[in-house]
Amino acid sequence: MSRFRTLGNRRRILGCLQYLFLLASNLSFCHKYLQGQTTAQECSAYPRVMTIHEKQIQEIVDRETRAWDTQDIEMLMTIFHPDMVWPWPPSPQAHDPMEWLFWAGRFDADRWSRNWQKLFDTHTLVHNRRVVRKIAVTPEGDGAFAVVDVDTLWRDEEGKEMRWLGRACKVYSKVGNEWKMTMHTGLLDYGTAPESTPERPAKKQSGRAPRKVKQQTVARQRSAEVLTTNVT
Repeated sequence: MSRFRTLGNRRRILGCLQYLFLLASNLSFCHKYLQGQTTAQECSAYPRVMTIHEKQIQEIVDRETRAWDTQDIEMLMTIFHPDMVWPWPPSPQAHDPMEWLFWAGRFDADRWSRNWQKLFDTHTLVHNRRVVRKIAVTPEGDGAFAVVDVDTLWRDEEGKEMRWLGRACKVYSKVGNEWKMTMHTGLLDYGTAPESTPERPAKKQSGRAPRKVKQQTVARQRSAEVLTTNVT
């Protein structure tokens, strides 16, 4: 009996030591954070509870992903603000806004629905990988953005592929009790892979442009042509 008591006491002591270690780690992180000495990697790796607004932004990002996965037009239309506009770079390397273009005008549910429906009718979704890297909310709780890495691949009946690949900043505004997307930067290459996770970081790409830049540019232009069909 005394043996079991000793074992139980050891477990309690071990548990207390682990708790004290976590407490000390938390206090150390908080001190560094308040002093502005934390790195981006430390902040992203540090587990914390999401605020209610951050959970709401996560939900609308996830809802958009489900809409693409299931080709659900009605669900996709629920995320857009009536004043939504969508600039798009001709390639993932076009970081200069001087090169950007519009694939469609101001949000119009009927017109945008027809555009996306034509895409769904003529293409098969091969994969749709999306990873939320960051969510930021204004102190007032009325504006937010989400940084999302995207790798979405479509294939038409002839086997031609159209790929959305890169990092996007999705901007949202609080409208009543709902969040609506007001703006969305086109997908740009920042040297990260959307299929990577915090446990498996993406590999950094070299400074030179990849070999498939021209193919990706052509694919994006073809994508814009598909999406702008019937746009008035």
